[in-house]
Amino acid sequence: MSAGSLRVGLAWTLLVAHGAIASASKETGRCFLPGPTPRSAGETAQSNWYVDASCGDDSWTGQSPACIPPDGPKRTIQAAMSAALTGDEVILADGVYRGEGNKWLSFPGQYFTVRSENGPASCILDLEDSGLAFFLVADETPQAVVQGLTIENGRSGEGGAFFIHHASQVVIRECVLRNNLSTSSGGAIHCDTNASPTILDCVIVGNTALGWGGGLAFFTGGSTPRILGCLVAGNSAGSEGGGLFHSGFGGGPEVVNSTIADNSTGGQVGGIFVDAGNTVLVVNSVLWRNDGAPLGGPGSPLATFSNVEGGWPGQGNLDADPQFAPGTYRLGRGSPSIDAGDDDSVPAELLLDLAGRPRILDGDHDGIAVVDQGAFEFVARVLRR
Repeated sequence: MSAGSLRVGLAWTLLVAHGAIASASKETGRCFLPGPTPRSAGETAQSNWYVDASCGDDSWTGQSPACIPPDGPKRTIQAAMSAALTGDEVILADGVYRGEGNKWLSFPGQYFTVRSENGPASCILDLEDSGLAFFLVADETPQAVVQGLTIENGRSGEGGAFFIHHASQVVIRECVLRNNLSTSSGGAIHCDTNASPTILDCVIVGNTALGWGGGLAFFTGGSTPRILGCLVAGNSAGSEGGGLFHSGFGGGPEVVNSTIADNSTGGQVGGIFVDAGNTVLVVNSVLWRNDGAPLGGPGSPLATFSNVEGGWPGQGNLDADPQFAPGTYRLGRGSPSIDAGDDDSVPAELLLDLAGRPRILDGDHDGIAVVDQGAFEFVARVLRR
């Protein structure tokens, strides 16, 4: 199946260990459309590199998905990444990837897409409580993309699934990061120095940091990491920022059309914590049912067109129960967050919501399509007589 034509509907079962979330809450999965990374003029044609944990062999060339030597798939992800060039694609067959060659992964000075063949429900990196998935310290450009993977059971000092350093601009999209642990900061993702990743359409659930940032931790300065269209739920921090923690020296993350809910903390702020001298911009988002304060710290968090439990100053903000549909983080019928966002703040990457539906709809049927708050756009069902 070609990357340009792939669009697979999935049902995700999110296994969440703590908070007010049920142990097997369900969200309807995205429709995935992996696409090639554009090449600059003069570069050679794109190559695909195939990986199959069940039948691959790292001595094979990796140029074919068929498990036949000599051109069959690689067995480990790093073997394929080490062969790929900028603009290529590394395509992972369905299966569970474990052990050496499938953790501490890095881009070898070439930047390309690493993606699953059929989405995160079918492609799992099980880190077996030892190590993390991606170690990104080479100033990766936005051509470095990690797409459509489930990454679980990571355990590391900083970042249970991703450690992102220097000026990396990696794109992490359509991934599920669950049940990872950091003994310091960033239960799922740790970023520092000038890193500016884009985290797009991801589900970040059930991760733990013994220190700061149960879901995500940013120790960045002068950069703008972006969290777009994500669900950050059921994560836990021993110190501050059950969902997200930011401390650095200038700059700060942008959180757009995301849902930050049911995160817990050993400190004061269960949602998004902002340290002194820093800021986080929250737009078109829902912050609800987090331990302690949903948003706070000694820094200067800003929020607009968002539904923040307990209230927050800013244009278009609400403090009203978002009325999640039972067992999910979708907006239920009559939710005040329907058509309550700001269309001008929706980035081009968010054409679809986290369930793969059009992002801007007329959910309240007033004749005007306006973006909803949160990761999911409300779609009213038409009752037929």
